[in-house]
Amino acid sequence: MTSARPTCLLILDGRLPPAGDAQTEMLDLQAFVALAYQGHWMRRLLAYREVRLLTYSARHLPRRFLLMLLLWCLARRRCVIESQDGQTLSVHWPALLAQAWHSLLDAWGRPGLLRRARQQVTLLAQPRPRATLAAVPARQAPWYLKTDLWLGTPAGGSITHVAGVVNHLADFGGSPILWAPTANPLVDRAVTFRPLALPDRYWDFRECPPLALNEWMVRHWQTPQEQPSWIYQRYSLHQYAGVWAARHFKVPLVLEYNGSEVWIGQHWGNGLRYPALAQEIEMLNLRQADLVVVVSAPLRAELEAIGVAPERILVNPNGVDPQVYSPQVDGMPLRRRLALENACVIGFIGTFGKWHGAQVLVEAFARVLEAWPSTGGGKPLHLLMIGDGQTQAQCRDLAVRFGIEASVHFPGTVPQKEGPQWLAACDLLVAPHVPNPDGSAFFGSPTKVFEYMAMQKPIVASRLGQIGEVLSHGVSARLVEPGSVASLAEGLLSVLADPEGAQEMARRARLEVLAHYTWQAHVGRILTALERLCA
Repeated sequence: MTSARPTCLLILDGRLPPAGDAQTEMLDLQAFVALAYQGHWMRRLLAYREVRLLTYSARHLPRRFLLMLLLWCLARRRCVIESQDGQTLSVHWPALLAQAWHSLLDAWGRPGLLRRARQQVTLLAQPRPRATLAAVPARQAPWYLKTDLWLGTPAGGSITHVAGVVNHLADFGGSPILWAPTANPLVDRAVTFRPLALPDRYWDFRECPPLALNEWMVRHWQTPQEQPSWIYQRYSLHQYAGVWAARHFKVPLVLEYNGSEVWIGQHWGNGLRYPALAQEIEMLNLRQADLVVVVSAPLRAELEAIGVAPERILVNPNGVDPQVYSPQVDGMPLRRRLALENACVIGFIGTFGKWHGAQVLVEAFARVLEAWPSTGGGKPLHLLMIGDGQTQAQCRDLAVRFGIEASVHFPGTVPQKEGPQWLAACDLLVAPHVPNPDGSAFFGSPTKVFEYMAMQKPIVASRLGQIGEVLSHGVSARLVEPGSVASLAEGLLSVLADPEGAQEMARRARLEVLAHYTWQAHVGRILTALERLCA
């Protein structure tokens, strides 16, 4: 750290960054937690005059007591947690003692919570009568359940996916009801939103809040004001309430399965506290669902290997709204705002997850920049890294290490609705995904790939899993070796060197997405499969 250390630390948890200044250091909460796990926070003890955490809700922070204590240790004077609803929690000794008392009470109640969850899962594992759509009154609406506790996230593939599905359910009859902890900014106003009441307890204990949320949903739905015609659940860790509701209301259950939460916790997270229970609940969902929707062939193979009947599995890649992501979007005003109107701009957008390969892109860009003076025709070359998350700090460090920080821009998270404008400001778009760390098949279906295609921009992407199936090398994109800096740099240079060929690939990518990968087509395939199984 230099002597010019900022005097304020601003930590963002699912919040868009406000206008900053030289005296304020801003960090994404995930990046801040990563620093804490690595022990780097010790260097920052009492280093800031003021520490502020901007979050969705101060009452619903994971590991709340430890986080409050850590923030308090960094601040010399003022330490506050600010909620999106305008409430402010000052972090001081009385607040820490009060939270410690609540943590002790939750520790006392935690064994009972786990015992009740195991009992409920055992009951739900019993075979249930086959549900049919014909037995349901046509006036009843389908339910969409989104039960993960990533609160107030302003951008990302999950927001797009939820909105893409729920917005188009009405196209096939029956305006849906969305049950979720928070509203989705992309969901149509015609969709009825029902907020899930977040539990106030157990936030100091990993994986316990979703178990408590299950209990609230079961209690709430025992005497409902409305009943579903069928249920679509986006599966998340420790959630069994969708299975309970399908059994209780005697309706079909469609499960969206984007990968094993147990695997994700072990390989992309910090491990699970209750892996056996998580595995049991995950298997309960897969066995009880009438239809399981997966985004890729590797996920189908995984499910078939554990005994899920092939006829109950639908492989359904992600999609895009081609009216929102369109070549008609004008990116020039944003380019002017960024002073990039005369530059050649390479773009990446994402949540900087470990699987995104953002670090590979920064290193590859450094190599491209070395070759650019002799091939770029005098235009400056810039890299736009849109978003924030776990690996963004590493990407910033790499840019400094390679001496290219003046040519790499990190605007941070942008609202999902502004995503098309940011992509339109780029000349070339990159999806540099890397293989899974354990050598297993890449099972993702990145929404950014379909958004890139719909924007009709030249694409350079990893030849990895479904990405290499959706994009054709030399036809709709330039595909490169996953995780290879040299291959990515070569791919970028080849596309930049052939603008006419790049534009033709972009045109074909747009046509491909219109033919196969719209959200309307995605939902239509789900309804067709459901009717086949539950007629």
